[in-house]
Order: sequence, then structure tokens, then C-alpha cells
Amino acid sequence: ADTTRIDKNPPMRNGAVARPRVVCLAYDGWSLFEAGIAHEVFGVDRPDVGRQLYRFSVAQAERGALRVRGSVQLR
Repeated sequence: ADTTRIDKNPPMRNGAVARPRVVCLAYDGWSLFEAGIAHEVFGVDRPDVGRQLYRFSVAQAERGALRVRGSVQLR
């Protein structure tokens, strides 16, 4: 199986290693459980590695309030 190596990310101009951006899309009917998994994998700091591996954010795919599974509404 292929694995991602931290040292294979392209260096930035100042010599720092570029972190890949990961965006979790929020949409009507979104599962907070699945979003939590994405956050756990890509959004949590990893002190054992010594730096944050990814730039993680959440983007809303549709305008207005979103209903998520379990009758919760996000605005």
C-alpha cells in the first residue's frame, strides 16, 4: 500500500514544508459523525510528529441553514 511521507511534501520558499489543504464540505443532510472522523484524521494536531500535517477547514456547500442527521440545524 502507498503511504504518505511527511518529507515528500514540496518545500515552500522559506524552506518550510507545505502542508496539504483538506476541506470537509458541509451540506444539507450532513453527518456530524462522518465530519468528526475527517476532523480526527486531518484536523487534530499531532504532537508526536512535531507539527500539524494538514491545513483543515470546513466549507458550506449550500447557502442558508443546513440540517444535519439527527434533526440538528446549522447556521
